[in-house]
Amino acid sequence: MVGGSKPINSKTKKIHLKTSFEQPKLGLFFNKYLWGENMISLLLTMKRLLGAILKNMKDPVFKSLVTTLTLILLSGTLFYRGIEGWSWLDSFYFAVISLMPTSASTGLVPSMTISKVFTMIYLVVGIGVMVGALAMIGKSVLKFDDKEMKRSKKKPNN
Repeated sequence: MVGGSKPINSKTKKIHLKTSFEQPKLGLFFNKYLWGENMISLLLTMKRLLGAILKNMKDPVFKSLVTTLTLILLSGTLFYRGIEGWSWLDSFYFAVISLMPTSASTGLVPSMTISKVFTMIYLVVGIGVMVGALAMIGKSVLKFDDKEMKRSKKKPNN
């Protein structure tokens, strides 16, 4: 029988299934998930991302995209803080997450008509700028990975 705490009989042993999830011990969680292979992967990804951003900062088009994106995020944060009365963190969070090309839900919804009109214009303008910046970063990350691959092929194996 699946579920509950009733045993499942097999020829070699009995297995007890539990329907409730147990909370992992905090130490085990940190050791296994945060400092294991996942953390190494995260650190290597962050290295590539920061390398791509720093490389792109030399490009005047990327600088203008970042400056424009910063001004858009600032205007969104100030607008939602002033008109909707949200906290600074909620306003900034909504301003950022709204421009991400995902379907993430914030739980925050503009309630006033002027806020809804602003949000429509904000999204049309902001998403274009955000996608442009993310595309340049992605292109640079791929170039960085290509250079790393070529460099590793040139090294002789010892």
